[in-house]
Amino acid sequence: MKSLLKRYMYFLLIAIFITSVLALPVSAQDIGVNVENGVKKEGVTVNRDNHSPTGYTATFVYKNETANSVQFYGQFQFANPGVDYPIENVPTYSPEEWTKEMFPLNMSTPYVKEMTKVEGTDFWTISMPLPSGGYPYSYIVDGVTIADPSNMPIANQDTGKQNLSMAYVPFDSKKQSFDYSYVLPKKGAKTGSVSFETYSTSGLLTTDQSLGIYLPHGYDPNRNEPYKVIYLSHGGGGNEADWFNTGSAANILDNLIAQKKTEPVIVVTMNNSVFGWDMAKITKNMMENIIPFMESNYHVSKDSNDRAFAGLSMGALTTTNIYYSNPTNFGYFGIFSGADARVDLSNYNLDDLRKPKLFVAAAWYDMAYHDVGFNSEINTLKFMSVLDANQIPYEFENVNGAHDWFTWPQLLNKFLTDVVWK
Repeated sequence: MKSLLKRYMYFLLIAIFITSVLALPVSAQDIGVNVENGVKKEGVTVNRDNHSPTGYTATFVYKNETANSVQFYGQFQFANPGVDYPIENVPTYSPEEWTKEMFPLNMSTPYVKEMTKVEGTDFWTISMPLPSGGYPYSYIVDGVTIADPSNMPIANQDTGKQNLSMAYVPFDSKKQSFDYSYVLPKKGAKTGSVSFETYSTSGLLTTDQSLGIYLPHGYDPNRNEPYKVIYLSHGGGGNEADWFNTGSAANILDNLIAQKKTEPVIVVTMNNSVFGWDMAKITKNMMENIIPFMESNYHVSKDSNDRAFAGLSMGALTTTNIYYSNPTNFGYFGIFSGADARVDLSNYNLDDLRKPKLFVAAAWYDMAYHDVGFNSEINTLKFMSVLDANQIPYEFENVNGAHDWFTWPQLLNKFLTDVVWK
């Protein structure tokens, strides 16, 4: 009882201290805004900070002449490993409460903080210590959520805008335990490109759709060997920009290719939300429209062993449905955070289902991993039991995280590093 009381008093004093600090007026010099000389560091700045528990401090600066209130909204929660599931039992902590053993995760309650108006200026700001990784964030300006205008997200302007900007923080090996720096933009000029291309859905929809396409640095349409391709599906409510923005897929590829941990490959994303998650239509579109489009317009291999398909959440259900119906058209499948186990595999050719390499993965605090709090037929554990019952081999990975964009870049990194074309 005494230890609990001490713990309570400790956190109460910390909360009072933080509140008192935030209540102090902030000067322009405090945040690096030189009003007299017109130097304005808007957006996010991440600086090494010996006084920060993580070794780095991120400062966000937003300019608005008319706003009455600006809030900072983002995925800035942390947890300790090994807490018993269910997810509602997992205590989470703010950046100010972070300790070395913690890892980032996004729970149901968002991180929302009031930003401080800088005296005598139109600038609003907030600072916090952060460990390594990529952090999605937005501003809520007088009740309206917007992306950071000085750090706009990767988005397909023709089909849908993103409200989540990204802040990237390096790794400090002395102060941090978990290195997520593979999601950071690669330094130097040798980076790939991301573009959005229009293709026809051949009558499945009344309008053409878009693909997100990553081409590795030095892409050569005339090289002797065609490029291998990874097709990636987003989750519910997402679109073709998700994997390149909050998923940091291009950054991950740039870093792994530079480190020679994977070969230069093409990555293709699509918008499956437009089909209302009708798996038959999504599969038909994939096989009859997207793959032929890529083979007609890019120097890609037509060998099924040079193709991989992966997806998260609803995209994991998509991946399993494509796996069931077209197992020999891909060499690799990545099934992240969920799966469709509502199938009787006795109706399928098991020899064909054993041919591709399966990578099944989820996070420990992932609602689509456990068989509680989620549909009992579309979680990772159920899917693995179906594979086991039919003697279908697979690789499994369980990482720190939840059902979020901290988990899925981890799984993509593992898929690229340890599974595809290995």
